[in-house]
Amino acid sequence: MGGLEGGAAASSGPREKMESLETFLVAESLDWQPQVNSKVALVNSESVLMSWFANRMGSSKSSVELERGLHVCAVVAGTNKDFGKVFVDVVTVPKTVELVHKHKNDGAIQKKLMFLISLLASDETLRENLCEGGMGEAVLAVMNRHFTSNVTVLERSTLALSKLTAASLDVKLRIAAAGGLRILAEVLKVHGDSQALVRTSAHAIRNLTLNCPENVLLSKQLGIPKLLLLRTSGASEATRIQLLLTLGHITRCDEELQKQFGNDVDYCVVSGANSAFRGRQRSQKRN
Repeated sequence: MGGLEGGAAASSGPREKMESLETFLVAESLDWQPQVNSKVALVNSESVLMSWFANRMGSSKSSVELERGLHVCAVVAGTNKDFGKVFVDVVTVPKTVELVHKHKNDGAIQKKLMFLISLLASDETLRENLCEGGMGEAVLAVMNRHFTSNVTVLERSTLALSKLTAASLDVKLRIAAAGGLRILAEVLKVHGDSQALVRTSAHAIRNLTLNCPENVLLSKQLGIPKLLLLRTSGASEATRIQLLLTLGHITRCDEELQKQFGNDVDYCVVSGANSAFRGRQRSQKRN
C-alpha cells in the first residue's frame, strides 16, 4: 500500500507542476521575468515534464506565451544537456525551423528563439540535424530582417549562426550559398561598433572557411580579409584575438592573399596566439 501511495504521489507531482507552469505561461501579466528562475525548477525536474513543455512550445499560438516559454527553454537548455534533445525530438526540426520563419518579424520572440537555437546548436548531433532541416537559412532570414532595426536580435542570430557553422562541409557550402558570408561581411562593415557582433561574425567566418577552399575564395572576393584587419583597430582583446586568428587562417589558405598581406599574415598568427596565451594565463591565475 505504501508503495502505491508513494507512486501516486510521484505521479501527481509532475501534473501539479504542469498546471502551475501553464498558469504562469498564460497569465496576462507582463511582469513575468522575475518569476523565471523559480519556474525553471518545475521544468528541470523530470524528463516527462520537459517533453510536455517542449511540445507546448511547438504548438503555442500566443506570442506572449511563446516568448515566455522560449525564455524558460533557453534557461533549461543551458543547464540541462538532455533538454535540447527532448526539445528537438518532441517539437521536431521542421517545426522548429517553421517557428523561426513564422515569427521572423517579431523581435521579442526572435531574441529568445535565436538564443535557444545557439544553445541547441552547441551539441554536434543536434547541430547537424538542425542544419539539414534548413535552420542555417532560417537564421540568415532573421539576420536580414533585423539587420538595422534590432541590433540585439542581430547579435543573437549571429551567435546562432556561429554555432551552426561548426558543421559538415555540405552545410558550410549551403550556408555560404544562401548568403552567409555575404551578410557576415556586411556586419563587419556596418556594425563595427558592436564588439559582440564583430567577434561572433569573425567566429562564424572562420567556421565557414575552415577546410573549405570554396568559401575561402568567396571570402576573398567579398573583401573579408581587409574587413577583419580593419576591425582589429580599437577592438577589445577578446574580439581582436578572434579577428586575428580568423584572418591568419584565411590568408594561410590562399597564396594570393599571402602575397597581398605579406608580413601581416605572420603578425596575425603570432599576435593572435600570443593574445590567446596571455588570456589563458590570466584565467589560470584567477582560478
